[in-house]
Amino acid sequence: MFGRWLSNTVNLFKLNKGAMTHSLQGKGNQIMKSISKVLKKSSINTVEVPPENVIEIKRPTGLGDKQRVFTQLIGLLITEAYRLGYELTFGDAYRDDRCPYGHQNSLHRKRLAIDLNLFKNGVWLTKTEDHTELGVFWENLHPDCKWGGRFQKADGNHYSYQHQGMK
Repeated sequence: MFGRWLSNTVNLFKLNKGAMTHSLQGKGNQIMKSISKVLKKSSINTVEVPPENVIEIKRPTGLGDKQRVFTQLIGLLITEAYRLGYELTFGDAYRDDRCPYGHQNSLHRKRLAIDLNLFKNGVWLTKTEDHTELGVFWENLHPDCKWGGRFQKADGNHYSYQHQGMK
């Protein structure tokens, strides 16, 4: 995990098994931080991202900023899922206020949560444990990324971006 947010922008250049390297840039200084414990638990090998395809993630301040960062991070999660041989369909993403189910303050209503249906070799994987590899990847993209597999009442296919204390 990043632990604390150390700069205004994060550029993701490569993921290496045993060491995930992020280039953190802020006020002219460049800080390199290794977060190897993330990938020791994962089967992620190497993903090279050409500099022209690097996604710049600015430190979000308001709800709209968080929604845009969440969307970028979901793109990375989806890419990783397919790289690992999974397939996905969307479950709940945006949940309208008129929706009769779910918590009134759900992050789905704020466009900061998505439920992803996971498939491998055409088989729908419905257990929380099936999402562990992606859940760990998600949690380590950003300190505010929360995976439902860690909730008291596990919700393995839930991926969200924390906002105002809500997960």
